[in-house]
Amino acid sequence: MLQDDLDLLRDDHPFNKPGNEAFRLHLLWKILYTCSILLSRQTADDTKKRAKYEQQILDALEYIHRNYASPISTEDLYKRVFLSRSTFLRSFHTMCGCSPMQYLAQYRKKKALEMLEDPLVTKTQVAQVCGFYDLSHLRKTLEGKK
Repeated sequence: MLQDDLDLLRDDHPFNKPGNEAFRLHLLWKILYTCSILLSRQTADDTKKRAKYEQQILDALEYIHRNYASPISTEDLYKRVFLSRSTFLRSFHTMCGCSPMQYLAQYRKKKALEMLEDPLVTKTQVAQVCGFYDLSHLRKTLEGKK
């Protein structure tokens, strides 16, 4: 259908004679409208795919937020949300701007800094509760050496 309309606009077509400018403009608008509909459908399909992955990444983030004190690997995360490793890593990076392990490290650091504001909590307790290997690991992370 779109090809038929394009053929009517060819320079050698009989409709391309003086006096048929309104017809040509109508065809051009019809072609533009058709292309915009096709583009809109394609964009909607892409959005549905992204939304699906976004929900799975949000599920992975929720898991990180609830279990940051426990050992978590990339494999744990992508298997948990039923994505392939590459799709998960690509989608995670698109949404969060970093890898899952970088996000986890930053989240642990944030939680540790929050806990260190409490004078009743020791640094050793913070290290244990926030998923660091030991106090040394916590110190290096907070100093930015890791």
